[in-house]
Amino acid sequence: MGFTGHALMRDFDPRIAIPLAIITVIGGIIGGKFSLKTKPRHLKQLFAYTNWIAAGFMGLN
Repeated sequence: MGFTGHALMRDFDPRIAIPLAIITVIGGIIGGKFSLKTKPRHLKQLFAYTNWIAAGFMGLN
């Protein structure tokens, strides 16, 4: 959907978008493998911390 939205707004730059999409897919695969090896309690804590950081960032903006 991100590609479609930027393409419709004529803000699509494939020189940046395609490498970022490839990096995102690779990161998702690596992250999935790490999450399977991690204890569920640690994943829950990490998720909570990242949510607090995101909320703080949005609150400041």
